[in-house]
Amino acid sequence: MTALWIIGGILAFLGLVLSFSLVLGVEIGEETRFWAGAFGFRYQLDFSEKGPKKEEERPPGEKQPESPPDGKKKPPPDQAKKPPSKETVSPPRRPPPAAPPKTAKKQEREKLREEGRRLTQEPPSERTFGETVEFALRMAKAVLPGTRYLLSHLRITRMQAAISIATDSADRTAIAYGAACTAVYNLLALLDGLLTLKVRSIDIQPDFITGESRYHISFRVKLRLACLLWGGLRILFQAVRVLIDKKPQRSKARPTQESR
Repeated sequence: MTALWIIGGILAFLGLVLSFSLVLGVEIGEETRFWAGAFGFRYQLDFSEKGPKKEEERPPGEKQPESPPDGKKKPPPDQAKKPPSKETVSPPRRPPPAAPPKTAKKQEREKLREEGRRLTQEPPSERTFGETVEFALRMAKAVLPGTRYLLSHLRITRMQAAISIATDSADRTAIAYGAACTAVYNLLALLDGLLTLKVRSIDIQPDFITGESRYHISFRVKLRLACLLWGGLRILFQAVRVLIDKKPQRSKARPTQESR
């Protein structure tokens, strides 16, 4: 009875953990920010490239060493006065190694000829372009159900967008405003058909005064751990299945080529 309670507690704990969602927050504006979170915790993601470290500035009272006019560094006075030591003297040159006998050269030539014959007789192990394209299509077809499953359980929540369209003239501003409205609402309709989309506010306005375009977009992407685990396992299983099915076909094709 105790073992059943322990097993039930473990399964309940796993179910509780898998019911949580992974969250990715995106904020696009003057500065683009990303953060990831799970189980109530957040972690700020920083993708900015750090520049090289600047050289340490010398204090104003300290003088920089003057370089000689020729551009060559002067040796320190201690080294200039000391005579060259025996350790720094180059060792005597060794005589070049003797040339290998003719028998060794013949053996090397025979080995090279045997390797060339073996390479020409064996069929190439690399895939041709047609086989590569066929393999890529089979792989895409195999992982498509798992990818579609993940997309169907993906959720975009708290979608907010405030866009101000402005150009140098009123005519161009009106045209750009119409194009922006068409692109934004078509994109939202496409996303709504592929996944779960919850929009808070979409505000697109033309700006005929300032002449400067501004935008601020923020949303959150959520996916439950259970859906991520199940979809990932489906994709992995189908990919491994395609890889295993491809090997026997290549192994069967070799004896036919050798027989020809």
